Amino acid sequence: MTDTPPAAGLPTLARLESLCAAHGGIEAGYLAQHYRRIASTWQAFSDGPRGQQRGQLLDIGSHWLHQTLVWRLNGFEVTAVDVPETIDTGHVQGLAAEHGISLCRNDSLEHPAGLAALADDSQDLILMSEVIEHLAFNPVTLWRELYRLLRPGGVLIVTTPNYYALRGRAWNISRFLRGHGGGLSVDEILATPTMGHHWREFSLAELRRYFQLLSPDWRIERALRLPHRYRRLAWLLDPVERLLPPLRDQIYMEIGMPTKAVGITAQPRW
Repeated sequence: MTDTPPAAGLPTLARLESLCAAHGGIEAGYLAQHYRRIASTWQAFSDGPRGQQRGQLLDIGSHWLHQTLVWRLNGFEVTAVDVPETIDTGHVQGLAAEHGISLCRNDSLEHPAGLAALADDSQDLILMSEVIEHLAFNPVTLWRELYRLLRPGGVLIVTTPNYYALRGRAWNISRFLRGHGGGLSVDEILATPTMGHHWREFSLAELRRYFQLLSPDWRIERALRLPHRYRRLAWLLDPVERLLPPLRDQIYMEIGMPTKAVGITAQPRW
């Protein structure tokens, strides 16, 4: 993949590759594949009304710090949260130390004990990029913890694949006609580790409803459908997505919290 023209503040793919290479070339193939998604997320934020906002940022599911670096290089004080298998690698440790990124080990988002060390109201922005579709458990406990950490006036940014994307699961007609249902296939369930699947992909309307149900304190400030994340068949898909935004590949949502008054009101029950 070649570099896309950089948005304001966006490091090129070549620069990110160079920064990672200094610490062992952390998952260079993954970075090359996902750079376009990382770029579009930064572009959406920087073009919006909060684009000049800076402060404390909590990156949930930071992986190898590829996207984390973009926000850090643009002036955010970043805490990166991921599983020990990622956080404890020498590559990630070295990259974080060089760039002043704080690391937070958390074994499981279902039981977010690793976040307990962070203070109430300590985060100006929480970034959850390509994570919500992997949550194969009731997420209310996680959202209570993230609500605790986000300060009044802060914002939660969520990105996730659009279920109705042109290449999304909604259009897998062959599975439907063969009587194989929707969502995950049986093969995927049995062959892929937990959290490796896209357990639940959302439409834009569903994601709006999701956060409205969690808490009346959270307000949807922006909701966008962004162009497809990868360059495969770009010559064919780009014109279609420009004409038909509901078929775009990625959902980007900013959820603000003007005040903390009610809390998380969703209550799991049998």
